[in-house]
Formats: sequence, C-alpha cells, structure tokens
Amino acid sequence: MPLFFAENINPTTFLDQSETKHLAAFRIKKGDNIQIFDGKGNSATGLVRETGKNSTELEILSKQTASPRENGKISLIVSIAKGQRFDWLISKAAELGADRIMPAVFERTVKTAKGKNLLERYRKVAISACKQSRNLFLPEILAPAPFEEYLNGLNDSVLLSATLSGNSESLFKTTLNPSDNYAVFIGPEGGFTESEEKILEQAGAKSISLTSTILRTETAAICFCSFLAVMRDSAKV
Repeated sequence: MPLFFAENINPTTFLDQSETKHLAAFRIKKGDNIQIFDGKGNSATGLVRETGKNSTELEILSKQTASPRENGKISLIVSIAKGQRFDWLISKAAELGADRIMPAVFERTVKTAKGKNLLERYRKVAISACKQSRNLFLPEILAPAPFEEYLNGLNDSVLLSATLSGNSESLFKTTLNPSDNYAVFIGPEGGFTESEEKILEQAGAKSISLTSTILRTETAAICFCSFLAVMRDSAKV
C-alpha cells in the first residue's frame, strides 16, 4: 500500500493538493483506507471521507508513534551542488535515514540558487524519498550557510571530513562507535582549501578517505551515509 504525507495527524486530517493528486493516481476513492505519516515518527490508517481537486479529508482510524533516534544520528554537511545532483543526494540520504542535511558553502563551492523556494524543493524531494522508503522521519534540512557557521551546533557529534590527504585514514579501517552521533563534512569538487582543512582540524574533525579515486560530492556523501547507516542499524542503535 502506498504511503501518503500529512503535515499533522489529527482525528480529522487533510491532505494537500500534491498528495491529493498522488491519491488520484492510485485511483483511491471515498471510503478507501490509506496509510499516512507526518515525517515526525507518527503514522496512521485513515478513511477517505471526502476528496476533491485541492484536498482530501481523512478520518483517522488508528495511529502509531515511533520513538525518535537518540544515538547514532547522521548529519551531512555537504557542499551545495547544482540542480538535480543535490536533489539526488537529498533523496538517497533520506532513504538511508540521515538525520540532518546541511547545505554548506566552501571557497570552491559553485554558486547556486538560494531562497525559500530552494528549501521547499529540497523538502519535497525528501518527502518523496521517505514515502518510497517508508522512513517515518524526515531529515532536517537547513538553509545553506558557510560551513564554519555549522560547527557550533555540532558539539554532540564526532566530526569527520572527507579528504584525499595523505594524513587521512580509510573509513573502513578507522574505529567508529555505532552509538556516537556523526557529522560528516563533504567539500566541493576540487576539495577543501588548505585554510578550510585547518579550520576543520582545529575543530577536531578526523580526516577520512573513501577510495583512491576522486569522487563527486554527492557520491562521497552517500558513501559515508551508507556506511554509517549500516553500522548504526546493524548495531540496532
């Protein structure tokens, strides 16, 4: 059964125009039951009471709540990439269960669009990915900012930075605790500048390498996220 998204789940819940169109695509009609979630860990079975062009009214029949993750959280601080490449990153990170996606600006970051519409698009991509993967928790997606501004909000996390530096340690050889929260810094194509590497080093970030080849930003981010998610879920954190 497909999963639909509602901003909030109340005894009477409404689906917006986008979800109503999704409903129509599955030929779901008045009197049918559907599954919904709110991206905050709540899911429910709802009875379709009324449906029109712009909204759908549901009567909630049953509701379940999943506990939010307290440990093993994954934050991705990733250099913004153009258009669909960053959309793809958000989609895959949401499927894997990343907790935060923090679009970052580095010295070599290519200029991209900004503003409220960009965040709304990112959120729609994440919602679609969570529906497909049945992940009940939407990742928090922050507004793009210089990477230094994110450092103060990561005091509860182990900092990792993706690099090809000779001083780096392989991700597959380093010792990581599944219960720790991790914040991974992924730079733009061309990598971090020397000054950025120093800032990350002074903040306590551990330099980690993935492969002997140079990866695209989004590829590196999903490699890290996949590894950390599998480690976390295998340990049942």
